[in-house]
Amino acid sequence: MKITCHVLAASLVACGSLAHAGGLELGELGRDVPGFDLYGDAGLLVADFDGDGFEDIVVAGAGVLQVFGRENGALVVKQALFVPWLFERLLLTPPPGAPSLVGVGFDGTVRQYSGWPLAETHSINLGEAPLGGAAVGDIDADGDLELVTSPFFDGLRAHDLATGALAWQLAQVEANEILLAQMDGDPALEIIVTAYEQGGLVLDGATQAVDWSYKDGFGYRFVDGQFQPGGGAQFVGADSNRFALFRSAPWSPLWDALGLTAYALGAADIEGDGIDELLIGESSSAIVFDTQSRSARLVVPADEGPMSSITPWRPDGALGSPLVAFSPQQVFWSDHRLFRAVDGTTGSTVLELLNDKPGAYSAVALGRLGAAAPSLVFGASATANHTGGAWTQIAMFSGTEQWESPPGPGMDDAFEMQPSATLILDEGTPASRLVLAGNSDFRGAHVVSLDGATHAIQWARDHTTIPSFEDRKVVDVKEVQLEGSRSLVACLNSGQGPRLMIVDAQTGAPQWESAGMGGFEGCRHAIAGQFDSGPDPLVVAVLAESLRAFNANTHLPEWVLTTPAAGASLLEHGENDREIVVFYGADLRFYDAASRTLLRAFALEDPVTAVTPLGTDIHHLAVATGGRILVVDGVTGTTLAMSDYFGTSLAHGNRLAVHDAGGSTFLIGAGSEEGVFRLRVTLGDGIFTNGFEAAVD
Repeated sequence: MKITCHVLAASLVACGSLAHAGGLELGELGRDVPGFDLYGDAGLLVADFDGDGFEDIVVAGAGVLQVFGRENGALVVKQALFVPWLFERLLLTPPPGAPSLVGVGFDGTVRQYSGWPLAETHSINLGEAPLGGAAVGDIDADGDLELVTSPFFDGLRAHDLATGALAWQLAQVEANEILLAQMDGDPALEIIVTAYEQGGLVLDGATQAVDWSYKDGFGYRFVDGQFQPGGGAQFVGADSNRFALFRSAPWSPLWDALGLTAYALGAADIEGDGIDELLIGESSSAIVFDTQSRSARLVVPADEGPMSSITPWRPDGALGSPLVAFSPQQVFWSDHRLFRAVDGTTGSTVLELLNDKPGAYSAVALGRLGAAAPSLVFGASATANHTGGAWTQIAMFSGTEQWESPPGPGMDDAFEMQPSATLILDEGTPASRLVLAGNSDFRGAHVVSLDGATHAIQWARDHTTIPSFEDRKVVDVKEVQLEGSRSLVACLNSGQGPRLMIVDAQTGAPQWESAGMGGFEGCRHAIAGQFDSGPDPLVVAVLAESLRAFNANTHLPEWVLTTPAAGASLLEHGENDREIVVFYGADLRFYDAASRTLLRAFALEDPVTAVTPLGTDIHHLAVATGGRILVVDGVTGTTLAMSDYFGTSLAHGNRLAVHDAGGSTFLIGAGSEEGVFRLRVTLGDGIFTNGFEAAVD
């Protein structure tokens, strides 16, 4: 069986309640990782993390760790763990005891993830320093784990993993990779390195005494195993286009081979004869190498480039030969695999994770598109290198993919654009529509209207129909009612400054465009609605230093609110009347919408990226801040509920999608650089109505 994971990676289990206060409950329906924007090189780790008797594999990316494994007979993503940092190294604690991950960040912070599902349980800081290598083990057999590191040009160090205390340092041993292995009869592990000055060294883990030195060095990639019958403990070292097999008892090289450049090494007994095959991740292939005949038994082409990791994986337990899993150092094209697992005998692909839909995932909309149950539509940062569709529609409750926009093969394709905004009109009706907006190198700003049920194109506007779009970039699109008709207001950036444009929602025909406004940082987003008791709605451009309002019918300027702003929202039900909330950094400032008088202000702990009201109650605002979604009292500033960490730039640009599910229950959709998230919040003792429980999506 071959599983290609691209759009949603796999069906992720829904999470339970994340946080609650009193009758309020914030829960997670699911999280999805459509792709990686930038792939990390922390490598692959294999262990039975959930204790079901089958091996899982951790695939490390930038800002997210995914755990793949068997569940109900299928290979799925068991957990997607989002982390606000990059790992320079990702390590596995050895048995005995349940396995845990140890991540070493570029800032020198070491974080340990334990239990199931994996969660951060411990952290220490060793000081910022680029690493040559790192390894975890009980090197001195005292029952406590040590973290051995080799910071560049700063010697070899051993730290207590629990406390971070420095156990010892060998300043003169400047090494790259580190292998911890049991190579002799005493309980302590051996530390195997290649030092820049001393060559290959085998050090006793308890005493740091040199058990063996090898002038020519072992290389800078290591793996231990039983590669030949007899001969004591063995390990392979590789460097450049040469690798060699070494043994203890007595210490000596057994043989070497030329012609293969090993960027990653692994070992697995593919045949089940008690002798390991050498797994080699080369520049353009994954190789199963027979160490007895000294020849390549299996070569799997992999044009992604040099490998960062290669390892055996037994997702079906001890039965059968292991899979060979490998990942590249970095990928650029959509048909490249971020991770692949192949049959160790035939080379056939069993599981792969493609690079066709990288983040960020910020253009989100949530609502009923010609169906009883709501859907979440999100845009991905598709480029010429990625053939996946720019937009994807998934069922809000199950995460099942319902539609993907066609890939953009050329400059005439209606969907070939970088997504910037998604809007659902007439949701829950047969006339529902989906409006997609983005930008193209060929056509500038681009807006498309689709039938909500069939996704047939109703109209499309680019520079061929609106000439000014050629040098415009659309940032946001909102709905606005104009004297009984429906229109769309777009916030655009251009060389002459940000501006607003109103187009007819039925045809896309332009109706008005403002003059360019000052502000070198451009438009943040747009707001449309009733700000006072007057007859006309307003359209507002949210700029970096001000909010600028225009009458939507007369197009005359109405007012300017001068204030720094990362974003703003209209609150139709404020404490006493309509309010505007402006967020900048961690600060939230609330103004009377009619007079722009400052009413109150408070600050959260982290910068705010979005604020959206939940229904008609000012005391319940959905706020994206610090990579989490909070429910915040808009009067007191009290945090009532908090989600898990969901990644960087969460809902950036004030893009939190909220849907009223009835019964004081709301659905929330949001995207970050790393993933897409589906939540529900219940404000009181309400029940799930409007199809929340019964709907089939």
